[in-house]
Amino acid sequence: MSYSWALIIIGIALAALVALGIFNPLSFGASTGQSGFSSVAPITQGYSLSTNGDFSVNLRNIAGVPIKILSVQAKHEETGVTKTQSIGNLVVNSGSESGILTVSGFGAQTAGSRYNMNLIISYEASGLNHTSTGKVWGTV
Repeated sequence: MSYSWALIIIGIALAALVALGIFNPLSFGASTGQSGFSSVAPITQGYSLSTNGDFSVNLRNIAGVPIKILSVQAKHEETGVTKTQSIGNLVVNSGSESGILTVSGFGAQTAGSRYNMNLIISYEASGLNHTSTGKVWGTV
């Protein structure tokens, strides 16, 4: 067997482990984190879920052009509850932050418990509607 065959087998094994979620950052006990997002993303540790069920997030425009944030949809993975907050036409310049946006209605949360939120951020850039999707996690 040549080295190239060995490398192919190792590559396939690693791909299988990734597909099975073995390298999921949540499994390593990261207290907060995020993954996914494209042109609009939460700032690092710029999000939280309060004990009264309000999810707050501060977004950064990395699209390279000014955008209008239209809405933020959040789905609480543990409960399955999905809430959407219409923002209107909040203009965020390239490289700037939105300020704190809040999506309410996730019910009472236990302090110290972990949460996972799937986010869909709807925005307009250069006259076209777009979405940026991803996941954030942390501790209440």
